[in-house]
Amino acid sequence: MSSHPSLMALAEHGIGCVIVFECLFFQLQVKDEANDRKDLQQHLTEIVRKYEKSGVQKAVIAHIAAAFQQHGESVDDLCPMLVGIAQENQMCKTYSLPQ
Repeated sequence: MSSHPSLMALAEHGIGCVIVFECLFFQLQVKDEANDRKDLQQHLTEIVRKYEKSGVQKAVIAHIAAAFQQHGESVDDLCPMLVGIAQENQMCKTYSLPQ
């Protein structure tokens, strides 16, 4: 058994991190009392839970599995697909930042 994660596991984790941290960035831009009372760790924990419970994580994993099924481990073919998966599953689309 290899101690190194598979390329698919790395893609799942990496895309999940991109989605979560993008959402965290936008949430930290929102200025209100509820946000002011939370520290960075609380915000991050809240967004990770939302990612896991909202169905986004499940959808991302399914899309990544389909991409690997279709293209194997061809990085040249997978990269644009993985970027598309991250874009399609953005959680931050609901934030409207103050002008």
